[in-house]
Amino acid sequence: MKKPSLENVKILVVDGDIQISGIVKQSLKDLGFENCHYLRTYTDAVEFLQTQAIDLLITEWVLRPSDGLELVRHVRLGENSLNRGVPIIMLTARGEIADIQAARDAGITEFLIKPFTVKTLFDRIEHVVENPRWFVVSNSFVGPDRRRKRKAGASQDERRRRQPLPTSKQGRDIPNPSQSPMILPPDFELRRTMGLVGNLSDLITADMIEAAQRSIDAMQEESIQWIKEDLVASERAFIQIEAGDASEDNLDQLQMGVLSLKSRAGIFGYRAASDIAQLLYSFLRNSYDPHKTGHNPIVRQCIEALKIVLARNLKLQESMVTELIRELRQTMQRL
Repeated sequence: MKKPSLENVKILVVDGDIQISGIVKQSLKDLGFENCHYLRTYTDAVEFLQTQAIDLLITEWVLRPSDGLELVRHVRLGENSLNRGVPIIMLTARGEIADIQAARDAGITEFLIKPFTVKTLFDRIEHVVENPRWFVVSNSFVGPDRRRKRKAGASQDERRRRQPLPTSKQGRDIPNPSQSPMILPPDFELRRTMGLVGNLSDLITADMIEAAQRSIDAMQEESIQWIKEDLVASERAFIQIEAGDASEDNLDQLQMGVLSLKSRAGIFGYRAASDIAQLLYSFLRNSYDPHKTGHNPIVRQCIEALKIVLARNLKLQESMVTELIRELRQTMQRL
């Protein structure tokens, strides 16, 4: 019998953030996944996937020059894709309901919001391995069935043609989408690749997960500098907006800087900064208009609050910070 092993599992991580993707790769390595590849751009990922068959794709939403959703669509719908059925985990700081729905509709398998821990990353991988879903192939959608549980006795109109494939490697040999939709049975290829007989938690233990998390936690001194760099980049863009240059580039730089700060601060335990950044990002994305009275001042308040929190190196939400976040949220709601 084949001995269970993770060394044959080929994982591709796509993320433009060098520091965070490095953490993801190190976490995977600490869990036993040695065969990991890292790419920074959409273009590089597309080129790689045209010639390389993989077992798992972990991608950020925010990529250049195109985004993670387009990468997912390329994998799922691209002609003669080598990896059409590969499990895809979207690991991203974007995490509003609309984001999750859009990612699901593009064909992802699992969604994990930054900030993440080694345990939450393992949980998503475990779910992919242990609970693969029926797989839909049509000319408009390719991906895991968006209904987590299929109901028995579905009506004839609801049923698509169910067709097992002539090979066990379904993730790599799913045919091109066509006018005749199919639903393919759950694919346990990852389990076969790992040689699993029991559960993945038998191979990746709680002690391994805790040790991998300690490796992340040990990067505290480096992390605070990365977080402060995000704040500087965000404020630089906002100063331009305050001066009247509310260009798309400056608005994008402001949002992306705040989003990155939210991720990095949360990953390294700076909960107060992460929560303020999350509140600010939601406002920037859903409500912010630099030409409306009161909008720029509230953004400035958030930035100044982040400066104070990071200068004091606050790891937890003290009562003062909790009250500040409540007041900022109420002000935003009144605007």
